[in-house]
Formats: sequence, structure tokens, C-alpha cells
Amino acid sequence: MPPLVRHLLALVIGLMAGSAVNMSLILLGGQLVPPPPGTQTQTMEGLAAALPLFGPQHFVFPFLAHALGTLVGAAVAATVAGWGGAAMKAWPAWAVGAFF
Repeated sequence: MPPLVRHLLALVIGLMAGSAVNMSLILLGGQLVPPPPGTQTQTMEGLAAALPLFGPQHFVFPFLAHALGTLVGAAVAATVAGWGGAAMKAWPAWAVGAFF
């Protein structure tokens, strides 16, 4: 397979893997740490009104989702691209990191 095609494929697969991890953790966080009772988080106005009621525990899963999604996506992209010492092999991983 030509290197350019392999690297583009690595980029797409890395973005998909990182996005899947990100969304999974966001959904899991909403189940494990529900919003404060009586808050409406479905609209921007409701979320803005509820934000002062959120504690630090409500921000752990969004942080983990973005951090681990980026890590997994970049690792998958680097693996598919054939990680090595050459800078040309590393650009899919860097692109995934920049995207997230």
C-alpha cells in the first residue's frame, strides 16, 4: 500500500477510534455522575443556569473523555501508520492530536 494512502487511512481510523472513546466516556459520565437534581441541561439557557450548581465531580468525565480520546486516537493512528523514527510516519498521530 502506498505510504500516503496508509497514512490517510491511519488518520481516519485514529479519528474514529478517538471519537468512539470520547463519546463513550461522555455517555458513561452522565450515567455515573448525574447532574444536580432539578436542573435542565437540554438547552443552553438551562445549562447556563445549572452550571454554578455543578461540582468538581461533574467535570472529571469530560476531562477524561477528551484526554483519553486523544491518546487512543493518536496511538491507533501511529500504529496503523507504522510508527517509527521518521517524522513522515508521525504526522497522522499529530493530526489526530491537533483535531482533538
